[in-house]
Amino acid sequence: MKYSWREEELVEYFTLSSDELKYLENKTSAGRIGFSILMKFMQYEGRFPTFINEIPKSVINFIANQLDLSPNEIHKYNWKGREAKQQRSKIRELYGFKKWSGE
Repeated sequence: MKYSWREEELVEYFTLSSDELKYLENKTSAGRIGFSILMKFMQYEGRFPTFINEIPKSVINFIANQLDLSPNEIHKYNWKGREAKQQRSKIRELYGFKKWSGE
């Protein structure tokens, strides 16, 4: 993912729709920002981020602002935890992706 984004690009690629916001209900602040970033990263890149440093700060800030959260909430998200695995599965389901089996 590129690291330098113009404001209009952030709006085009990382604005959360009202339908997408519905998937954030009943999630913690860290879960909301984590799910949102995973979802938007998947839409743009066609894959999930491998590590947090792949996500430009401008993208994190833009998404956090939409959620009325501190961008620092992303550091509370457990990228390898059960919640993240469930969220990745949900996002794959939403967009019709199947998990690669390596075969």
